[in-house]
Amino acid sequence: MLFDLDGTLVDSEPVWAQATGELAARYGRPWSAADDEAIIGLAIPDVASLLIGRGVPLDSPTIEHWLNDRVAELEVDGPPWRDGARDLLAALVAAQVPTALVTMTYRSLARSVAAAAPTGSLTVVVGGDDVVRGKPDPEAYLQAAARLGVDPAECVAAEDSVPGLTAALASGALTYAIQPATVLSAQQAAHPRLRRVGGLAELGDALGVGPGRDPALSR
Repeated sequence: MLFDLDGTLVDSEPVWAQATGELAARYGRPWSAADDEAIIGLAIPDVASLLIGRGVPLDSPTIEHWLNDRVAELEVDGPPWRDGARDLLAALVAAQVPTALVTMTYRSLARSVAAAAPTGSLTVVVGGDDVVRGKPDPEAYLQAAARLGVDPAECVAAEDSVPGLTAALASGALTYAIQPATVLSAQQAAHPRLRRVGGLAELGDALGVGPGRDPALSR
């Protein structure tokens, strides 16, 4: 089972939006709610490129590390888990289903989230600085499947954003879109490997994990 992080397991998209807006404001550059929406699911270098294009006078690595560090500061009290995230991860551990974190957040912050997850879950972490090509390229998902020792086509992925869903589907994984508000293209919506659910609890039901259930993924 391959999980995206921001917007999927944790409600951290608003935190990333706050950090990005703060950096734009520091240099008197415009930033809006529409920009907050536009960066959902983007790789951090892509967010940095957007800020540079707005006139932020810093190079990409400096912006990338500043954003990552600022988000870590804002989440100092722990990751803002989405409803049902910890329960689903614990159920997958009980069902002996290996899980990985596949995120464009850099590995230092991603590993801190994995460390706060239920014991035995998220044993593999692929961060944005572990890949050459970020989402929507499938590299991160392919790397995670390889590190779990499984064929990507045998994996299930959970994502919330269009770039993430594009990456997961391109890897060959059966992909669940867990955010009903995400607007997909007609081609993506019709993809034979795409499923839509209303959240993580519904994902758990679809996967057949949890108390008294027959864990479909462990077969």
